[in-house]
Order: sequence, then structure tokens, then C-alpha cells
Amino acid sequence: MHLRIIERIRGFPYWIRRGACLLSERTCASAIQRCLRRYEPSSNASLLEIYVLDVRRAVRVGSAFSAISLALALPDICGSIEYPDEDRVWKRYADWCDAWARGLISLESQDCYALRCAYLHNGTGSFSGSSAEYSKIFNEVHFTSGKSDGVWVHRAVPSPRGGLAATMKAQVPYDDFCHSMTGAAMGWWMKRRDDERVSKAVNCLMRLNPPA
Repeated sequence: MHLRIIERIRGFPYWIRRGACLLSERTCASAIQRCLRRYEPSSNASLLEIYVLDVRRAVRVGSAFSAISLALALPDICGSIEYPDEDRVWKRYADWCDAWARGLISLESQDCYALRCAYLHNGTGSFSGSSAEYSKIFNEVHFTSGKSDGVWVHRAVPSPRGGLAATMKAQVPYDDFCHSMTGAAMGWWMKRRDDERVSKAVNCLMRLNPPA
């Protein structure tokens, strides 16, 4: 909206352009603040619920890469709590996805873990090295933004990248992926929050504290 207003007033005198831009900026900022208030956690929300809301807030305001980062980390967080005796990170990540996110996210658990490694470690969706070793179907994931003709569109297309076991490339709407992963995390928490060990572990997650 801000850019559209600027485009329309480009030929106006400076003081009009300046005033319109300031008004537009304030309108956008106000709209964003109203949006974020809808995702404010309640006073008794668990830290995991706060993390989930943070992902959804990021999606809502278009902070795609922040949303993707925390969404990909949620199985790490939940899996480490669910399987405290499992030392293999990939195993507890994949097991948690299989148990709680299967049918919700559009990637197999192994491909999701490969994406987690590629994106969080290297900022890419292309699997190589250790991340390629875990992939099952895809060797690359492209996130898209928004819906096409009113629906989420997931595609799998042949990948031209040779020398890898997986031969397909996934195209996944990031909004849908983030909503599905946060839904899986909330489903896990609703089922497991009455377990004292689980609730204690969630309470030990990183929190924001006032300055000392």
C-alpha cells in the first residue's frame, strides 16, 4: 500500500509527497501493530506456545525467513524433549516428524531434516554434503509465497542436479509449511503438557528476561 501511494503522488510538490509518505508509513505501522496484537500470547502461555505464536506473527507480517527458521527448529525442540535418551539428532527429528507432523507437512521427515540442515547451517534449500545423505525424495526445496487461484500449490518436479540419490525438487508454499509445522507442535504440546517431565523441559526453553 505504501509503495502504491508513493507511485501515485510522484509528480506532486515535495511537501505533499512528504506528508503523504509520512501518513502512509504511520498507517502501515498501525496496521502491523494491530495485526501483531492478535498474536500476543496470554499471560499463562507456555514458552512453546510463545515460539509457535512467534512463527505465526512472522508469517502474518511477511517475515518469511524468520518464520521458516523457527518452524524448521520446532521438531528439534520438541524432539529433544520427547526423546531425551536419543543422541542422534536426525533420528529424534525424523521420529518426531513421523509421529506428529506426518500428513500435515508436505515433506517426508528425512527431507525435512535435510532442509533443516541446509537452511539453518548454510541458508540454502539445496541439499549437499551431509544434508543430502538424509534426503529421501528431494534434493532441493524451493519455498513459494502465497496461494495460487485461492489454494496452496505444492509441486514436485525433476531436479537437474546430478550425482545425488534423490532426483526431485519440491516447491512448497512457505506460509502453508509454517502453519502446518506450528499446528503439529501445538498438537504435540496439547497431548504432552500434562507430563511433568515434558512441561518442565518446555519451561527451561530460552526466554526473554528483563535486564539485570
